[in-house]
Amino acid sequence: MGRLLTPRGVIYLAAPEQLDALARLRSELAGSCPGLRPLDAAEVLAALPCLRPERVAAGLLDPDSQDLDVHALLQGFLRGLRMAGGTLRCNAELVSAVATPGGGWRLRLADGSAIDAGSLVNAAGAWADEVAALCGAPPVGLQPKRRSAFTFDGPAGVDVGGWPLAVDVDERWYLKPDAGRLLGSPANADDCAPQDVRPEELDIALGIDAIQAATTLQIRRPAATWAGLRSFAPDGELLIGRDRACPGLFWCAGQGGYGIQSAAGASALAAALWLGEALPPALVAEGVAPRLFDPRRGD
Repeated sequence: MGRLLTPRGVIYLAAPEQLDALARLRSELAGSCPGLRPLDAAEVLAALPCLRPERVAAGLLDPDSQDLDVHALLQGFLRGLRMAGGTLRCNAELVSAVATPGGGWRLRLADGSAIDAGSLVNAAGAWADEVAALCGAPPVGLQPKRRSAFTFDGPAGVDVGGWPLAVDVDERWYLKPDAGRLLGSPANADDCAPQDVRPEELDIALGIDAIQAATTLQIRRPAATWAGLRSFAPDGELLIGRDRACPGLFWCAGQGGYGIQSAAGASALAAALWLGEALPPALVAEGVAPRLFDPRRGD
């Protein structure tokens, strides 16, 4: 497997009217970002020469942030699944789930096939409440939210590959290098029903407008646009653990916008709870407690 992480760094940006928000963010991140340091306007502009000087008052640099090769990571997970005897089945919509007397499940799929399972993990993302309903479990109140993004060409003759991720401190937009181009987003989080979501033209237009207002970049036509769903529990925390209202159902959902970043820790927590083992010391050291992620913690 190739390298999964490459240095990127992130700069949180503040315009003159956003300095209070930047101070609050610095206080919030200080405990988890040991390398965090403030930047003055000149330092921000040196790192991101595309910014409009009049829209830069200060910034915060987290030099330890890195890009994650999501494709390589997921392919590694798939290899591990297959080595353990697992099978990936696509286009396999669940239409019914009936608990069996022995504590397992009889599952029926949309193609008419049936699967007998000893246990069932509800890792259905935006559809997790729908899967719970099929199992006879009450919903937890997951809310899918749409996030849109687009790529576009950087300035002619400028190597943008070394630029850090730039994030507006109020999360009205963000910008980063991506595969030889730049990736931008309005950082939207719009309530949405579970679906095969597509980018809204308004989302893309708002993202382009916000980036062009803050930078000298000219985005005439995006090279590509897309959207995805990020699902949140009512309190915004992960849902990991057995469902006390529905024995035999195990939840792994509600990752919000941090599913890939949290995958290692979430997987370790899920494995320990699934197997009835003690939590790994690294999770304990971070203050992780199963009750914080109990799918029925609000009941």
